[in-house]
Amino acid sequence: MVVLSTVAAVTIAVPAAAGADGPWSVQHLLAPDGGPLLTGNPAPATSGPVRWRACAPDCGAVVAEGPTFAPGPTVPGTTFEASTTSGDGSTAAVRSRPWTGPVAAAAPPTVRGEVRIGRVFAAVAGTWTGGWGDDRSVTGLRACRTREGTDCRLLGAGDVFATTSDTRRAIDPAFAGWFVGAYEQRYAQETAFPAVAPAPDPVLGTPVDRRPPFTATGTPTSSYGPLVGPVPPSRTGTPPRVVGRLAVGRRVTPRPGTWPDAPDGGRIASAVRACPTRRDTPRCVLLNGLEAGGGLPDPGTAVRLGTRHLGWYLGAVDRHRPADAVVPGPTDSSADASRAVPAPDLVTVLGPLSAEPVGLGFTPRASVPPRATLRRGVLRLATIRCVGRCVARVTVRGAGRRVPRRIAVRAGRAVTVAERRSRFGSATTVRVTVRFDHSRTVARRTVRLP
Repeated sequence: MVVLSTVAAVTIAVPAAAGADGPWSVQHLLAPDGGPLLTGNPAPATSGPVRWRACAPDCGAVVAEGPTFAPGPTVPGTTFEASTTSGDGSTAAVRSRPWTGPVAAAAPPTVRGEVRIGRVFAAVAGTWTGGWGDDRSVTGLRACRTREGTDCRLLGAGDVFATTSDTRRAIDPAFAGWFVGAYEQRYAQETAFPAVAPAPDPVLGTPVDRRPPFTATGTPTSSYGPLVGPVPPSRTGTPPRVVGRLAVGRRVTPRPGTWPDAPDGGRIASAVRACPTRRDTPRCVLLNGLEAGGGLPDPGTAVRLGTRHLGWYLGAVDRHRPADAVVPGPTDSSADASRAVPAPDLVTVLGPLSAEPVGLGFTPRASVPPRATLRRGVLRLATIRCVGRCVARVTVRGAGRRVPRRIAVRAGRAVTVAERRSRFGSATTVRVTVRFDHSRTVARRTVRLP
C-alpha cells in the first residue's frame, strides 16, 4: 500500500475550528517531524498575506507570513491564529484547535492471524500520543528477508489508500523464509489525498516489488511493529489429474489437485494439456482455456478427444487466482497463443503426463489361422477388421527372412494379409505378428504353410 507523506498532502478547504470568527478556515496537518503544520484557506474576498501568531493562551506577535506555517517544537495547549485583510480593509482571523504535543507512537502496530503461506493475516493499529486530537492512522503489512528488517517489501496491491486500522492480506509463497510484520503511519484528520482507483491484489506467486514508504527505524509519524517468522515453506499438495478413458471419441475431465496453502476463498482453474511425447516440450498444447476466451472449452469442463490426439499423452494443469480477481480476456487472438501451456511456477502446477498415450476408441481385431490357405501362389495369413480407421503393423518371419508391412484399414472394412508363397522358399511355417497403432491389441501365431 503506497502511503503519501504529509508534505505531499493536497491542501483543501475544511470547516473553521470551533470558536473561530472569520469567513475562512485553517487546515490542521502533521509535519514529518511530528510537529504541527497549518495551512490557511482565506476566502476569495480577502487580500494580503496570511499572518500567523502563536497563542498560549494570549496571541503574541506575528511569527510568520504565508499560506503554510510549520511552528516547530510547540508547547502542548498552544493554539495558532491566522489572520488576513478582508475586502473592506478589516482584519479577519481564525484560530486553530489546541496542539496536544508532538506525535509519538505509544505502542507499535501488531499482526493478527496465522503466519503461514496462503493464510490471511491482518495489521492491527497501535496507539499514539500528541497531535491535534483527532488524527488517524494507515496500517499496512510488510515482509522482510531478515528479522532485523532489511530488504522489505509491501504485502498487497500497493496502490490503495486504506482508512481502516485493520488490513487483511494473504502471505504469498514467494515469501517463504521471510519475516512479516505491520507498519503504521499517522496523519491529521484533514489530510487530503488524490483519488486512487482500487487495484486488485496480485495473483498468488507474483508479489509486487514495492518498498515501504519510510525508513526501517520509522519517523515520528510512522511506526514499525515487530517482525514474526520466518514464514514456513509451502506444504505439498496432490497434483492435478485427468479423469476418463484416453481414447478417441471419449471425454476426459481435468480434476484439480490440492493446495494446502492457497488463500481462503481462492479458485483453482484446471485444464487438460496434450503432449506428443511423455515429457513437457513447447509442442504441448492446452485442450481447455485457463482464462476466459481463446476459443477453448472453459476451465474444468470435459473435452472430447479426436483423432488429432491419437498417440499424445495427457496431463492436467492447475492455476490459482483470488476469488475476486477479474479474469482477463486473451491478450493474443492467435490460436497458438491461447493453446500454449504455461510454465510451472508459484501459481501454476502441472500434473504428471499419462503413462499411456491416447488410443483408439475401439478394439481392433486380427485373426491369424493355424494354417494358411494358398490360392494362385498367394498365401492368406491373417484377416484384420476395425470398427473405425486403424493402422496395422504386420511382420512375417520365415526362411530366414523378415517381411514387414503397414496396412491402413478403413472403418468397417476387413483386410486380408497376403504374401506370395515363393518368398519363403521351402519353409513349412512362418511366424505372423499383427500390432496396431494406438492400441494394445497384439496377435501372434506360427502358421503352417501348404
